Amino acid sequence: QYSKTCIPDPRIVKTIIDLLNLPKDSIIADIGVGTGGYSLAIADEGCSIYAIAPSLVMRSQAPEHAGYCDRLSSG
Repeated sequence: QYSKTCIPDPRIVKTIIDLLNLPKDSIIADIGVGTGGYSLAIADEGCSIYAIAPSLVMRSQAPEHAGYCDRLSSG
């Protein structure tokens, strides 16, 4: 499944965080989150994520990420 093969690249996560230049307690909206891999990785760095995935297929795979429901808000 997609969520098991598409693993967030730590270099990309670092680049996103560096480019956003936000404090660790920032709240971020991720529109079109997919399965939430990158959102979860960014949440690991101290941000809160509101994840919005319009695709039912992607939303159905998102809970497979450990801790997804505890650390990301999806809708």
